[in-house]
Amino acid sequence: MADAAFSGDGKYYSALTHDGRLRIWDTETNILKQEYTPDLHLTAPPLCLQWISVTQSVSPQKGARRKSFSDNATQAIALGTTSGKILLYSVTQGKVETVLVDQKNHIHNKVKSLDWHRKYGLLSCTGDNGIQDWDLENATIRHRYKINVDNKSKQTSGISAIKIIPHTENLKQS
Repeated sequence: MADAAFSGDGKYYSALTHDGRLRIWDTETNILKQEYTPDLHLTAPPLCLQWISVTQSVSPQKGARRKSFSDNATQAIALGTTSGKILLYSVTQGKVETVLVDQKNHIHNKVKSLDWHRKYGLLSCTGDNGIQDWDLENATIRHRYKINVDNKSKQTSGISAIKIIPHTENLKQS
């Protein structure tokens, strides 16, 4: 299964090949800019990808609070693998900077889908009908959800995709 997506600004187009390689093209020049082959591309290939924006934290002086500057946001690609790991590939560095692993879920469930929103962050859905809300700064799961799927129709065996739909409705309490 191959997956593909444009970067948020439309400058790049990325695609996963059937053998697990990531390719990134510049959309203005139609030139292949980067190609990345994960170490585990044959045993646990990436199934899905999602462009994300990663804010680099600047370490302050001793005793001061840690600050994040949105000006330091860089583009990255989250790659969901069949082993349940999520690789965060830095487009600027041309390499995987972080590997996200669900430490509490020791059963390797493939990551079926990823979605990103600058306000809500990165979400993943896995083969065991789980949804994970990731804290990218700490490389941990913030929240975990289990989805019960009514399988009476036999047309589905579980969830296969996730999509963040931001709401703008202001809820007022009466």
